[in-house]
Amino acid sequence: MKELTHIGIASSAKVLTVLMGIVGLILGLAYSVGGAFYDVIVGQVSWGGTGLAFAAIPGMTAMFAGGGLAVGIIAPLFYNLLVRWTGGLKVGINPD
Repeated sequence: MKELTHIGIASSAKVLTVLMGIVGLILGLAYSVGGAFYDVIVGQVSWGGTGLAFAAIPGMTAMFAGGGLAVGIIAPLFYNLLVRWTGGLKVGINPD
């Protein structure tokens, strides 16, 4: 077992930005398609509202990616400060 004593801020921010951007894209698609499906089923097809719901795809992607960027910067800062007093996480690394 090895100890994780430092997390790179740039790499953490990059990974979490991409990961949360993908989550935002999936949720934006679900929100938009679900809203359009509901409008068709109920019979209240207002293309203004449905079209606006499809703006959630890039909007939610950007918001989730921005949140991932913020957490990807802040979380490693706190971890790197706290690890000085606690000693870090023990992780198993496969040497393959």
